[in-house]
Amino acid sequence: MSELATVQVSGKAHRAASQTRPWLHKDHVLGTLPDKGPFVSLVDENALSLGFALLDKDDDHPLKLVSTARTRDPIGLLRTRLERAMSRRKNDLMGADAYRLCHGEGDGVPRFFVDRFGDGLCITSVTPAMNDVARQLVQPLVDITGARVVVHYALRDHAEGTATRRQDAPFDCTVVHGDDPQVRFHHGGLIRQLDLTAGFHVPALTSRLDMQRYVRRWARGQVLDVKCGFGGFGMQLADAGAKEVVFVDDESSSLDDVKQDAHTNGIPAAIRTVEQGALQALHSLDTKGERFSVIVMHPAEVREGKDRREAAEMRLQKLHKSALKLVGEGGIYVTWPGTTAVDQETFERILTDAAQQGRKRLQVLSRMQAGPDHPVLVGMHDPSATTLLLRVLSTT
Repeated sequence: MSELATVQVSGKAHRAASQTRPWLHKDHVLGTLPDKGPFVSLVDENALSLGFALLDKDDDHPLKLVSTARTRDPIGLLRTRLERAMSRRKNDLMGADAYRLCHGEGDGVPRFFVDRFGDGLCITSVTPAMNDVARQLVQPLVDITGARVVVHYALRDHAEGTATRRQDAPFDCTVVHGDDPQVRFHHGGLIRQLDLTAGFHVPALTSRLDMQRYVRRWARGQVLDVKCGFGGFGMQLADAGAKEVVFVDDESSSLDDVKQDAHTNGIPAAIRTVEQGALQALHSLDTKGERFSVIVMHPAEVREGKDRREAAEMRLQKLHKSALKLVGEGGIYVTWPGTTAVDQETFERILTDAAQQGRKRLQVLSRMQAGPDHPVLVGMHDPSATTLLLRVLSTT
């Protein structure tokens, strides 16, 4: 490998970043940033080596720390870290074949995520600087895992000078190894199928696989899975003994996959599908007098518009008010914000208001986070939302 370009940074800022979030702000760069990347060597004010970092020039935090040691082979070091991450997953997850194999900074590979589904891998690079690095890591990942197919979700690069950083920025999806993106994997005792190129929701699925298995203990009566998508919660509850699970989604392809998986796993009699939007379906079910022992509410993301937060809050209020009407005394309600426009505190206030309007109270039974395959460094903020598992109580 060729020698890396050198960037001088504040030694004090570097020490702080090494102990918390491993990013350096542009104000901590002494001098100018080079055009050459994607990795650069770091030195302090006295030209002492501080290791190396990923160069993300257009970001407010242009340097993502990788190591405090110097190297001429960054890709080789990242391969070693991926091998270690794979080994840890085998121990932490006891042989599961669907999980997040690499969780960015938590596994020492900044802005880089890998999700495994059976013999398929889904790579996500969430900064343009990592896109080329990700392509160089495809073959090492195939060697480590034996994957048959690999897809890459790469953050679309913007023209220089017009880059905008939005959490809902578009991603390009490309099959970079193999040819058939259809995969099968085990989800608890179930066999599930998935198209890895179906959209950016695919790499997000692993964050709730543990939660979906956890809720099985509440399987009973009628279950409603709203905006079900992959249908992970509903399928686990159906398999665990719920009398019937109603899957609601406005995407026929999602419902077709649910029905196919129900047939594959021998539980088609416990499945009913409704192809409608969430609010329309909730109103229709209420009109028919249907009530449920368990409801899983997947709130849809609100992406566009200058009043994005206000629109998201209004939609969440309507969804939860309508859904909570359908939960009987002592029923279970599982939900999360579903949008980056609403923080956790505001979301829980919306839930409380919706329950009060329906003359109900909510008990928090569990605040669920992603499993051990989503490690986060101590001192680094975890942007993922908390999923609430609630018991619904009637009031007089």
